[in-house]
Amino acid sequence: RTPQQITSQLRQLVDKRVNILFEEVKQIDVESKIISTGKSKINFDYLVIALGAELDKTHLDKQQYGVHNFFTFDGAAK
Repeated sequence: RTPQQITSQLRQLVDKRVNILFEEVKQIDVESKIISTGKSKINFDYLVIALGAELDKTHLDKQQYGVHNFFTFDGAAK
């Protein structure tokens, strides 16, 4: 199968009441529940910060063989 056949847009996977933003956060005011980005200030009730992931195999030495990830299509395809 191709990546296009098995991937979806993130916005299709979450509830429509969830607002997904792809912006750089400049400041988070936890007490006031306000996030400042380069474009706007956003009020929040609940905040989920997804920073992503990258597999670092440098500390695995000889165990690197056979270690795969699912964070990239190539890694998941293995």
